[in-house]
Amino acid sequence: MKHTKNTKSVFARMVSFALAACMVFSIITVTAGAEETDAKNYVALGDSISTGYGLAEGEKAFTQLVAEQNSFNLTSLAEDGATTASLLAKLSEAETVAALSTADVVTITIGGNDFVGAFFEYVARSYNEANEGANKTAEDIKNDILGNNFIVLNFALGIAEDFDSSTECQTAIAGVQKNFPQIIAAIKAINPQTAIILTNQYNPYSFAAGTLTGTDEYTLKFKALEGALDSGIQTINSLVAVLCTQLGCSVADTYTALKAAEENPTNAVFSLFGLSLDFHPNAYGHSLIANAVSAVIPNEPEYTKGDVDMNGVIDTNDVTMIQMYVVGADLGDTFNISLADLNDDGEISITDATLLQMFISQMINI
Repeated sequence: MKHTKNTKSVFARMVSFALAACMVFSIITVTAGAEETDAKNYVALGDSISTGYGLAEGEKAFTQLVAEQNSFNLTSLAEDGATTASLLAKLSEAETVAALSTADVVTITIGGNDFVGAFFEYVARSYNEANEGANKTAEDIKNDILGNNFIVLNFALGIAEDFDSSTECQTAIAGVQKNFPQIIAAIKAINPQTAIILTNQYNPYSFAAGTLTGTDEYTLKFKALEGALDSGIQTINSLVAVLCTQLGCSVADTYTALKAAEENPTNAVFSLFGLSLDFHPNAYGHSLIANAVSAVIPNEPEYTKGDVDMNGVIDTNDVTMIQMYVVGADLGDTFNISLADLNDDGEISITDATLLQMFISQMINI
C-alpha cells in the first residue's frame, strides 16, 4: 500500500508539472502572438526599385531595410517593370486588396518606367526618322543602349538634351498626372487609415556624370543626358509633390538623398574602365532610400488622458462617449479605452465620466 501511495503521489506531481508546463507554454505562445500582432503591417508597391533588382545575394532592398528599422511586418507586392498604369490595374487584384486592407504603412515606387520607357520611344522614333529603312522599336533601343551598342548609344546621347520637350516625355508626364491620383484614391478606398509614402524620382546618372571632368565629345554627351533626365525628373517630382499634398500622402525625397550621395548610389558607370547605364540603386543607394522613407513615416500620435475620441480636444463629446461605453455601446475604433480611465482604477465607469466633466468645468485637474 505504501508503495502504491508513493507511486500515485509521484504520478500526481508529474501530471501537475506537465499541466503547469503547458500553461507556461500557452502563456508564452499567446504573448509572442500578441507581440507579432502589435507590429505594424507594411506593404510595398511599385517597380524594380522596390524589388531590389540588381542587388547581389545577401544585399537588402530598401523595403527590407525600412521593415527592419521600424519593426514592420513586410509584404512586398512590387513587380519589375511596373508602370503607373500596371500598378493601377494591380490594385483591383484580390491579393493586393487583402494586403492593403490591413496595412498601416504603404510605400510606392512608381513612374520611373513611364519616364524611361518614354525615353526609349523617343530615341526609337528619332532613330527611324534619321535612318532610312530603320524600324527599331523602343524595346530594341533599350537592348541596344543597355547592351552598349555604341552606334545607337552615340545617337541617343546626341539627342538626349531635347527629350524633356519631346511628345513622348510630355505624354509620360500626362500619364503620371492622370494615373497617380487614381492610385492613391484606390488605396484609400481599400484602407482610409493607412499612411501612404511615395518615393520621388532620383537621377541615376548624377554621380557618374559628376565624375567626368573632360571636354571631349562623349563627356559632353553624357553630361547632356544627365541634364536632360534631371530636367524631366524635376518636372515629375514637382507634379507629384503637389498631388501628394492634395491627396494626403507623404513624399520620401530620394532625389535629394541620392543627389547628395558621398559615393555612387547606383549601378551606373561612365569611365574608360567600364560603361553601364543601369539606373538601379546599389546597396548603398538602397540604404539612402530607406533612410529617406523612414524619415517621413508618421509617428504614433500622443493623446491626452480624457481625449477618448482622439481628436485633440477634450470636450463634452468625450464625456458622452464614456457614458455610452459604460452602458454597453459599441464605439469601435473611435473610442480609446486607455484614455478613459480617469481615476486609474483599472475600470471604465460613470465615475470617469463625472471626473472628466469636472475637469472640463475647471473644478479639478487630471
